[in-house]
Amino acid sequence: MKERIPVNPDILRWARETLGIPLEQVARRMGKPLAVIEAWEGGEDAPTYAQLESLAYDLYRRPVALFFFPEVPVEDPPEGSLPGEVVESRPSRIRWLIRKATVLRMNIMELRGFETRPTRNIVRDLDSSRSRNEEETAQRVRDYLGRSLAEQQSWNEPGAAFEQWRTSLEDAGISVFKDSFAALGGETGSGLDSGTYAGFCLYDDDCPLICVNDDDAELNQVFTLFHELAHLLRRTGAVDLRRDRYSDALSCGDPSSEARCDQFAAEFLVPADDLSVRSRGLLPDEDAVPEWARLYGVSRQTILRRLRDNGRLSAHDYDQLAKGSARTPLRRSRTKNDCSTRGAWLGERYVGMVFEQYHRNRISMREAAEYLRVEMSQVDEMEEWLFERGEDGPSRA
Repeated sequence: MKERIPVNPDILRWARETLGIPLEQVARRMGKPLAVIEAWEGGEDAPTYAQLESLAYDLYRRPVALFFFPEVPVEDPPEGSLPGEVVESRPSRIRWLIRKATVLRMNIMELRGFETRPTRNIVRDLDSSRSRNEEETAQRVRDYLGRSLAEQQSWNEPGAAFEQWRTSLEDAGISVFKDSFAALGGETGSGLDSGTYAGFCLYDDDCPLICVNDDDAELNQVFTLFHELAHLLRRTGAVDLRRDRYSDALSCGDPSSEARCDQFAAEFLVPADDLSVRSRGLLPDEDAVPEWARLYGVSRQTILRRLRDNGRLSAHDYDQLAKGSARTPLRRSRTKNDCSTRGAWLGERYVGMVFEQYHRNRISMREAAEYLRVEMSQVDEMEEWLFERGEDGPSRA
């Protein structure tokens, strides 16, 4: 019989409750009867070390050593810039993702050195409050990122557009991650499944972070990037729903801030002046709208709303055309545990940081595996993925 580990049962319960995960879900994930999990939290029994590792790393995103503390720790909320009541109202999957993102942010600071600050940081260098309107903010951001509209319009594939913008934002000091937001075991919160969410951002002076729902359509993911950037430029975090219309989102703070973030993202990706010139004399119909959406790398809904805002579409025509642009269903195209998916979620920049420190003998292979959240046997496969990305990934040339 495998040896049971004398963990603090109060911390087991605290780690679960801070994420809002019900006992039944832990039992399902661990493949154990509910009574076993109750016994662990009640102190009548205890997990093995392997089971504790699974609880700590896979479920609760906590270091194993924490579960041996004599008292429940007092800690600052991991979400930092997010109001506590906003996080508490979200499904446990979203809370888990926020904690996971917080761990990734700490990993980045460890890998680069806590004393090291990036020389470029867009949220520190640009103050959106100084801009008179969203058009001015969008132009200042485009100038900072160094990506012209003509360059943007040369990206023909949604996936390529996302990776190009991801590279630009990471060059500008923002960490960008992806993950599956899909609910596990049918969990819900506030009447909303976690697959309903588009993404979230965590504000921090030194390491701001954006996490995007990889289950969403790729064109929607691009819009989400810049919606979250707008929040960060206002020095705040947010948790946002998937949206097919502007201001059709729920997030923290004043709802009017959502409209402003949508307006910024739309103006950045589809500048009103440029769309006006391109659409002059043309009828916004079922043929033209998809072509403009492809050109700017956005959804049809975004183009339709821009045309409506510019007075090119009446409310009636907008509604008629929008019927053909109903919410894109969640995609389920990735195998969550393979290295290519894990690499795509973590991103080339983060994975590259891990291997840079590994090859400098500053971290061990075991530590590299922990940073990458893979088994030690998969570390070589992750490096192979990175080499392939170096050959085929986005270029700033």
